[in-house]
This record gives sequence, C-alpha cells and structure tokens, in this order.
Amino acid sequence: MLKRILLVAALAVSGLTLVAKAAESPAQLFTDVSQSLARLEFTYANDIVGSQKRGGQAICVDEAKGIFITFDVPSGVPAEELKDFTLTSPGTSGTSIKADFIGVDPEQGLGFIQAAEKHGFKAAKLDLAPVLEVGQDVYSVGLLGVQMGSSPYLGAAKISAGLRTPGRICMVTGGDLCIVSSPVFNSEGKVIGLIAQQLVMEYRLRTNEGQADVGLTGTQSTRFFTPMSEFASQLNPLPTKGNMRKLPWLGVFQLKSPPPTEADVLGLAGKGAVMVGQLLPGGVGEKAGLKQGDPIIAVNGKPVEMLSTPELTEAAFIQKLWQFKPGDKVTFTIFRDKAAKDISLTLEPFPATEAKRYYNQKLGLAVRELTLFDRYGSGRTMPMETQGVLVLVAAQGSPSAKAGLKAGDLVTQLNDKPVTNAADIENLIKAAGKNDLKFQVIRGDKPEIVVIRP
Repeated sequence: MLKRILLVAALAVSGLTLVAKAAESPAQLFTDVSQSLARLEFTYANDIVGSQKRGGQAICVDEAKGIFITFDVPSGVPAEELKDFTLTSPGTSGTSIKADFIGVDPEQGLGFIQAAEKHGFKAAKLDLAPVLEVGQDVYSVGLLGVQMGSSPYLGAAKISAGLRTPGRICMVTGGDLCIVSSPVFNSEGKVIGLIAQQLVMEYRLRTNEGQADVGLTGTQSTRFFTPMSEFASQLNPLPTKGNMRKLPWLGVFQLKSPPPTEADVLGLAGKGAVMVGQLLPGGVGEKAGLKQGDPIIAVNGKPVEMLSTPELTEAAFIQKLWQFKPGDKVTFTIFRDKAAKDISLTLEPFPATEAKRYYNQKLGLAVRELTLFDRYGSGRTMPMETQGVLVLVAAQGSPSAKAGLKAGDLVTQLNDKPVTNAADIENLIKAAGKNDLKFQVIRGDKPEIVVIRP
C-alpha cells in the first residue's frame, strides 16, 4: 500500500495524473461493436446440392486489409464450391460489398473473408490474452435475420464458470449472449471471446413422475463462448488468400489416450499419455524412431496434460500439437520398455484431407479422389498401392442408392476399366451412355459388384 501511495505521489510531482479508465456504458459498447459486424452471404453450389444461398455474420478484425472472421462458412468444402461472397452493414438500409473467400482454418473451423471493395467497417479491438474472472460482466452483439432487417441486438451476462472440452470455454449466467459468429467483449469494448457454437443447455423439469433433464438451445442466444486465447495461433498472423495456416504433423495417423486399465498395465497410472497409432511408412515419425504403441508422455519436456477422460486427454494433446508449425523441431518423450526415451523430429505439413471431386446429378453420385487418411486413417487395411475413388454421396432415392452404392465404398473399376481418379470415372460414365454401369467396389475389406441401370 505504501509503495502505491509513493508511486501516485511521484507521478503527481512529475506532472502526470493516474486516472482509472471508466467502463463504457452498454449502449456505447453496443454502438461501437456494431460497426465491426457484417451480414455475410454466399452461395454453396455443386451438382448434388444444386445452388444454395447461405448466410450468417462476420466480424471485421483488420480495417486496412478488410479481413473478417466467421464460423458460418462450412469447413471441409472445396473452395471452388463456395462463391459470390458479400458483406452487408447492419440494418434495412445496409450497404453491400463484394468479398473474397480466403479459407477456413482446419483447427476450429474459423473462416476468413476479405472485402474486395472499399468498406466502412471498423476493426474490432481484439484481446488475444484476456483476463477472465467468474462474475465478470460480458456482452455480445449479433445480427437478427434478414426478415428482421439484419438489425443488431445486444446480449449481456456474467461469466459463471470456465470449462475444458478440451479447449477452454466460458459459461455465463444472469442473461444471454447472441448467436454463432458473435463477438464477446468486456466493459472496455475489447473482444475477449467468440461464440463458436451453440452448445445444448440441460434444464431440469419436474414431472408427475419425478424429474427429467431436457437439452435445449435457442436460435438467437447462447450461454457459452470461447476465449480469444484459443484463437491466438489462427489470428496472429492473419492469413491472406493462398496463404492459409498449415497444421503440423508427425507422420502418425492416430493418437489415442489409453483407458485407465491399459494405463495401469503400461505403468502410466495417473499420468497423461497418448499412444502412437499407425505410422506413415517412411514418414517423419517412423524415420525418427517412433513405433506403433509408443506412449507419448511429454512434449519438449512438458508432461502431457491428463484430463477427466481419455478422449479429452487425446483431444487436448492434438490441440497443443497444432500450436506448433511445420518445420518446428520437437522432442517427444515416450515410455518404452518401462523407461523414458526422447525422440526428436521436425514436424511436416499436415497431409491434405480434401481432394478433387466428381458429381453426377442424374445418378445422385458424388465421389472424390483418395487422401492419405482414406488409405490409413479410416480403419481400412488396403495396401498403399490400391487405386480408386471414394463414394461421398449416394443420394437417397437416386439410381446410385437404389443399386446399392453406399458412402464409403471405394470404386476401383467401372465396366471392367480401372478407376484411379475423378477424371477416370467421369470419362467412363460418359462413354457408357445409356448402358448399364457395373461398379466394382471395396466395401470395408470385401469386394462388391454394384450395377446401376440409368
């Protein structure tokens, strides 16, 4: 206390005055943050779903570059199927501008959009390392639907708990926040979190037969948000078109935390650990000396965090791993033959999980080329040299579905001709004309013949 008094006196003598920053009123916060919010619209189109208009909202995070973030763009969809992006300022008389799609970060599904024209949006003030406390007042701003004029509205509540799922989320009570893609900010107007998803709340209802837990969620409100610290690696630096963040990989297709009974046998009771699953032959992990079944107990000397369930421990480990970058050298401590051993390796870029697709609306069929994870990470035991295309959709009621094709089938031949890529199947279907199509597929590990009569 004495030191604080002396500091204030010294500042006064030097001509400076300490003034505590007053919290802005909710009305002023609402006005300020609303200037960062935009109505987002785009088209999702392919030969199976047709052309669908999609909408949501986005937050301006870089005024000069015109970069916005959102959770309303679907992840795992090829970029060429998403087009005609526009950003519109709130209200019935809002101004619309064209925008470009940058991409979706694969870690948490955070999408990035860039204004393609001059805009009047203000950048939100982001706090990537917020101090969050139980009882703290928090606010959010969302946009109502187009039918209600895309009007902004305010949510207000208090932080009531911090949870691990395995990432950190905050629960609020005493009020409601807004919808997905809404910013959450403090009394100083700094964005301290984002509403990444609407989680189900359990309510206990009394009935004549006792009590029942019922899960409910609203379309215009939520009681959970994700702190900005969870997005620091995705927002710093901000991505640009053609330069999305690449996740790291250690050449392992599966990492799984052992259940308690197995942990006891391995001598890992009470310790956080994840087990190395199938490795890529000749990949960085195998070359460095990792073996399938190795328990990883530490990364760069820090013990693997043990959470309440093996599934959460596994997910938390992967989340921590993704904070590294391809090219980073990382030391993994494994527990092999009842002894700890360090294995160092240089992380590689995560393999592509998307590949070229082919759609046939008449057949109700969508396929795509194989990725490494289709060959090794989906439970298949196919050898690496197996070629084919993977069935994504056999639309209900379509010729493909009626003939017996199923999502997950691997098409290896069509009319006794080999199928190695999307172009092959497209050309063979065209060559067949109105004749029957005999598909040879692998379903699980067994070959099947499926004949489609167009």
